[in-house]
Order: sequence, then C-alpha cells, then structure tokens
Amino acid sequence: MLIPIHLRQRLPVLRADANRVLVFHRWVPGEGRDVIIAINLSEHTWPNYQLGLPRPGRWEEAFNSDIYDNWVNPWRQGNGGGVFADGGPMHDFQQSANVALPVNSICVFVS
Repeated sequence: MLIPIHLRQRLPVLRADANRVLVFHRWVPGEGRDVIIAINLSEHTWPNYQLGLPRPGRWEEAFNSDIYDNWVNPWRQGNGGGVFADGGPMHDFQQSANVALPVNSICVFVS
C-alpha cells in the first residue's frame, strides 16, 4: 500500500512514527475475531516493539513475511508462533505485548 505524499502532508498521523511502523486493527463487529497487522517499513528489525492489543492472553502469529514456507532464512526474526498480551495499556487498548518486527516485514497476529 502506497500512501500518496499529499495524504502524508495533510494527515500527521501517517508520518508520526519515527520507527516507520504501521499497525491496523480489524475485527468482525459483534463477534470479535480480532486481527492486528503490523507493517515494518524500516531498514531495522525491532526485536522488542511494544504493541497495544485489544485483549489479554495469547495471540497467534498467523503470518510473518520473514519466515518462508519450505525455505530456511538463517536471519529470520519472529515471535515463536505467538505472543502473550500481559503488558499495560497502550495505543488505546487495555493490553500490550512485546513483539519482534523484522526488517521490511508484515506480521499478522490473531486472538
């Protein structure tokens, strides 16, 4: 997804994160099924990125673009298949977790 320059200039929230991380929260209204999509546009891996999550407990790492099926990437960074939301409030959510966000990656977490 490319963000046009005029939108970045008009909407400060699209340029506010110095770490170059974008996070989206999606869910099914009335059912939950929360999904958090974290995109790292940086040339740096963030091994302990604190991420707000809408509910406590285990969150499965459903997708990590740094981990390839049937291919061993010796430098891969991941979350061991999941993270545990037991941190304090963050990003307008009541819970948070430390996650690893690999360089130039997309990670998807599901509750």
